[in-house]
Amino acid sequence: MEILFDKINEKDTVFEQEEYKQDSVVFHAIESARFALGYYSIFSDHKDVIIMFSAKKGSKKVWIWTSSAVCDDTQKIINICRFLNKQDIPKPEIYIKEEISASMSDLYAVASGELNYEIQDEYSLRIFGLEKNPREVVLQNGEKIVKLDIFNEESRALLTDFYRSLSDEFHWTHKFDRKLREYFDLQHFALIKDGRIISNAAVGGSTDRFLRIKSLATLENLRNKGFAFKVLQYTSAKILESGKRPILYSHIGNKPAMALWSKAGYSPIGKLCLLKVGDKK
Repeated sequence: MEILFDKINEKDTVFEQEEYKQDSVVFHAIESARFALGYYSIFSDHKDVIIMFSAKKGSKKVWIWTSSAVCDDTQKIINICRFLNKQDIPKPEIYIKEEISASMSDLYAVASGELNYEIQDEYSLRIFGLEKNPREVVLQNGEKIVKLDIFNEESRALLTDFYRSLSDEFHWTHKFDRKLREYFDLQHFALIKDGRIISNAAVGGSTDRFLRIKSLATLENLRNKGFAFKVLQYTSAKILESGKRPILYSHIGNKPAMALWSKAGYSPIGKLCLLKVGDKK
C-alpha cells in the first residue's frame, strides 16, 4: 500500500522525535525553514520522513530527512520517489543523508519505468562545526572587520560591488539582481580595506542550536593572503557569542576549503549527499 505524505506545518510532531533532533545539523535547511511560512512546502508521513521543497515554481532543490529505519523500507523510498514525481519539480536536486543516499539512487532506477527519470550525478557535502572560540583576530595595515548594516546605503553599495566582481565565478551573471536580493537577507561580516570589501562571510539559516556560514569569499586577486581566515575567525566568534554553534558545508573535493576550516578549529560533524535527477538517457 502506498504511503501518503501530507502537507504539514512547523509544529508537526515529526519534528519532536529524538532522532530528528539529533540529526537536525545535517538537515539544517529543513530546521531553519520550519518557520519561514509561505516560502517552503513541507510534507511528512507524520512518522519518519520529512520532505521539503521551495514553494516557488521552477525550484529544483529538495531536502529529505528520514529516520534510520527507512534504510530497510524499500517501499517507502520508492514512494518518496513517486511522490516527488507528482510535484512540479523539474529534474529535482535531492539533498539527503549519506546512509540512505545509495538506496535512494538505486531505487530511482527501479521506479524509472514510471518516473522517466534517473540519477545522473551525485556528490557529497561535508558538514563542519565549531565548539570553542577561535584565536583572537589580528588586523593590520588599515584592515577592519565589521558586521554590515544591510539597511545602510553605503554598506549595500560595498556589498553590491564585491559580489559583482565575483558574479562570473559564482555563475550569477544572468541572475545577479535576484541573487543579490537573496544575499541582502543574510548577515554579513566583511573585511574592509582601502574603502572596499576584500573578504566577506554571509551568514543565515538560524536554528535553536546552529547558525550557518553560507558563503565565505575573497576577491580573486587577493586570495591566499589570510583575509578569509581572519573573516572566518571573527564571524565564528560572533556566532558563538550569540549562543549558537557555527556550521558550514563544503564539497568533499574542495581540499583548500576544508584545510581552512580545520585551521580555524572546525571539525567534520556530518555528511550530506546531493542526488541530481535528470531525464532518462
